This record gives sequence, C-alpha cells and structure tokens, in this order.
Amino acid sequence: MEKKSLWMSQTPAKDEFKYRMAVETLKDVKDRFDYDKLQEIADIIDAGNNIFVAGRGRSRQTAMNFGARLAQLGKQVYAVGMPTAPSIKEGDVLVLSSGSGNTPTLVDFAQTAKDAGAKCVLLSYNKDAAVSKINTATFLVSDVDRSGVSVQVGKDAEIYRQIYAYYDYPTNLAFDTILTYLMQKNHLSREQVEAEKANLY
Repeated sequence: MEKKSLWMSQTPAKDEFKYRMAVETLKDVKDRFDYDKLQEIADIIDAGNNIFVAGRGRSRQTAMNFGARLAQLGKQVYAVGMPTAPSIKEGDVLVLSSGSGNTPTLVDFAQTAKDAGAKCVLLSYNKDAAVSKINTATFLVSDVDRSGVSVQVGKDAEIYRQIYAYYDYPTNLAFDTILTYLMQKNHLSREQVEAEKANLY
C-alpha cells in the first residue's frame, strides 16, 4: 500500500506527462518514411511464392506479427525455424526485421536466401547494415542519428531520440502500411481478411 502511494505521489500531472511524446513523435513518422521504397518492398513481398519472416529478440516479434497478418491476406508464410518451414527457393522472399541489420544469424539467413536465388528485404534503422550489402532491399524505419549529437527535432529532442531507440514503434507502422497497401492492391476487404484469422489459439 505504501509503495502504491509513493508511486502515485511521483506521477506527474497529465499535462506534464512526457510519455505522451511516444504518441506525438509517431505522428512525425508519416512525413519521414520513404514511401516509394516502402511500396517497392511491399511489391517484392506480394510477388513472392513463399514468404519467410525472421528477426531476433523483439525484432522477431515484429516479424512474427507481420507474418501472421500477411497470412490473413492469403500469403504462404513461414517463420524461420518453425518445424514445417520448407527450404527457401528461387521465387521466395525473406523478410528480416532487425534494428542494427548486423545480427550474425540474420546475415547468414540473407546469404542463404541469396544463394538460393530468393529475394530478401530488411527493415532496419541502420543505413550501413551488413544485411543490406547482401542483395537486399532495405527500408529505413528511422533516419534519426541514434548518437543524437546533432539531432534537434521539435521541442524535446531527447525524448524524440528515446522513442526512436525503440525500433519496434516505427517498424510496426511500416509493416502496417505494407499490409494496408497489399489489401488495397489485391482488393481484399476487411471481412475477407478477418475470416482468415487463426482460431485455434
């Protein structure tokens, strides 16, 4: 009980609650995305026979969530590592979610996809990502310098940098944008997509 009272006494007033910056900062994403590149990546995914999704840690969760929703659009989707996933082949697409784009495991996945003749796309914040150098179409979810030395955006640059440090936020928005585009491109209604939602868990 005492702990609760102490926490409440330290909670700032609503008009000073800076965590709302998480929402306010994301409003800026729509003006910073390279939509031509995002559409290019969406079209690559749409043309794939089998779609494989992969990442590490939280990035894996963003990839898995994207894969689940992509399956609702009628795509054949596999999470890398699942027992029933087939070999990646020519005509397939590997979708990688990685903040740094340098994770050794994912670099290896990208190289395997290239060797098999498959295409690879990467969502990352790192313009110099190692994966990008392996025949990979890369979408930068953030153009913010993470060192933050020279970045001054809006009234609170420090909060802005902190938000973009959480790579998941803009990445999920990018994935949602791809899904919305593919729904419109393939003339899929919300009802059609909802009908394909998994119902066993």
